[in-house]
Amino acid sequence: MGVREIDYGRSPLWRRVFANPVFTHLGLLALVIAAAIIYIRYVHPAATVYVTVPGSTQIVRVPKVIKDITTITVPGPKEIVLLPSSVVIERMKWPELGKDNVLAVGEVAPYRGKTSVAAVASISDNTMTTRLVSRREAMPFFGWERELHGGLWYGFVGKNKIVVEVEFLPLRIGPVYPSIKGTLGMEDGGAGNGQLLVGVRF
Repeated sequence: MGVREIDYGRSPLWRRVFANPVFTHLGLLALVIAAAIIYIRYVHPAATVYVTVPGSTQIVRVPKVIKDITTITVPGPKEIVLLPSSVVIERMKWPELGKDNVLAVGEVAPYRGKTSVAAVASISDNTMTTRLVSRREAMPFFGWERELHGGLWYGFVGKNKIVVEVEFLPLRIGPVYPSIKGTLGMEDGGAGNGQLLVGVRF
């Protein structure tokens, strides 16, 4: 059986264009660049795992379902219990609080999803006190994670003496995280070996 030759002169225009290796390579490069731009633009990085100093002070964003609610004005009680701002600033090392009145302070446990926080005031004997109430919101079934992890290990038992690993988690499907992992190992004699793995983390 002989090799079939393509007559580009008689082939349709689209077939001649797609058969051109330059067009194929440029097209693939354009698709990769477009996918990277879309991914970087619309997929937010995961929360920072570790920080050495407290992060920046931010005003908590009001949920969209609450923004348009008409507020209610009520007469204030005789007394309002406040936390001394200077003491809170000193003990929590939080100078960004300034001289504003501090009604309540709390800690929210870490959570991969969003946590809603509400300041609730109660009035007893004409005195108002405030406390913070938080709730972990349900996470969507499908979410972009954009997490990158790495590690370095020294092996004192086994074949490899040094192992380097890099793992990328692009998204989450329920409790499962599809993963792309690359490992590079160096044996005692200096020989190297590596592998590229595709799997899931859960």
